[in-house]
Amino acid sequence: MRAWVPAEGRWVGLDRVAERLAGADWVLLGEVHDSEQAHRLQARLIEALHARGKNPTVVMEQIVRGQPAASDADRRAAMEAGGWPVTRYVPLLEVLQRSALPVRGGNLEAATLRDPARIPAAIRALDQAHPLSDPARKRLAERIDQAHCGMADARTVERLVGLQALRDAALARSLLEAGSPAVLVAGNGHVRRDFGVPRFLPGRVLSVGLIEHSEEEAPLPQQDSVRAGAWDFVLPIAPVSKEDPCTRFRRQLEQMRRQGGAH
Repeated sequence: MRAWVPAEGRWVGLDRVAERLAGADWVLLGEVHDSEQAHRLQARLIEALHARGKNPTVVMEQIVRGQPAASDADRRAAMEAGGWPVTRYVPLLEVLQRSALPVRGGNLEAATLRDPARIPAAIRALDQAHPLSDPARKRLAERIDQAHCGMADARTVERLVGLQALRDAALARSLLEAGSPAVLVAGNGHVRRDFGVPRFLPGRVLSVGLIEHSEEEAPLPQQDSVRAGAWDFVLPIAPVSKEDPCTRFRRQLEQMRRQGGAH
């Protein structure tokens, strides 16, 4: 397995990535949530950090802030309660259990995001202290629009941009509360340098994107987000599904409409 380093324009081995990560205050590991391969790679990198004498706190997007996360059973229960595909995360969960690294939740509850008044003042203050730049806000809006296959109106996209920024602030706050060294496990969008968690963190931050890529696509280094340096290291992973994501999205919407009409 090799990783692309956009800043250097070259591929390096996973051991070299681990060596570089070991020198960081904050390590942000991206993922595609449904990809077991992504979670195996996260597990390898955390294991490599531990083998190099690092004992970081691991902050997980998949667990809500304040939920019990001290044991493997706690973590699995919290993830199941949140609807996460726990079986896909087994390689990562097993490494966390073996290494006995401290783990804490970093995400906000869905109910909190629906009611902005419930968002903790410290998280809101962090978000306000590090606002998105105009170019970063535009890129995030474009990503959200693409994720919704162009079916979300401008007002909805702007609302989702604000919610994403608050979730990033919550993840960053959880890292800061844990103190360095710490590792964040979260979706690729959250660990992007341009509009994600890195903008909130002092010290040395290194981000790893685990990006779906197939042989039919343009070479990974030529992808826009990779060329722009959204992540410090980029590891290609196999696509979870060969189906066009927008086709799948529209089918899911149609299923929801039919289910709604049946009640």
